[in-house]
Amino acid sequence: MPFKLAMPFDYAGASRINVGRTTTQTLTDANWTKVVFSTENTDNLSEYNNTTGVFTATNSGYYIIAARVMTSSYVWTAGNRYLIRCLVNGSSVVAGRYTYCQTAYTGYMDSQLTYIGYVAAGQEVQIDAFCDRGSDTVSYASQEYVKLAIHRLS
Repeated sequence: MPFKLAMPFDYAGASRINVGRTTTQTLTDANWTKVVFSTENTDNLSEYNNTTGVFTATNSGYYIIAARVMTSSYVWTAGNRYLIRCLVNGSSVVAGRYTYCQTAYTGYMDSQLTYIGYVAAGQEVQIDAFCDRGSDTVSYASQEYVKLAIHRLS
């Protein structure tokens, strides 16, 4: 008999989403912008809306939320900042890796986050990005670098 390793969140009715973005999205300068992950790879309970960028929990429980949002390549100057955050029902619960330019830099900015916490049925989860480089910035166009996964653990 083959051996199968069962994950703790691999049970009937468990929330599982894996979404990404294959096109760029404009991130408004010096403002928080909701990231819309437009490509759904997995959404077994139809909880993620790939038009609004909002995950609405069907069931209460503890969730693990992991997100990554990378920008396209730009010239960054000293003092520019970039980061993402996770909101549950409009309140920030965790900020991602904070990137701050100390000197001029040409390339990509990247922020990632992981959150484990309680989300009640009906509560909404979204990912926002913030950038202040003096003009609007666009996200990278690849699911490898712009992605979100949410799984209910219990």
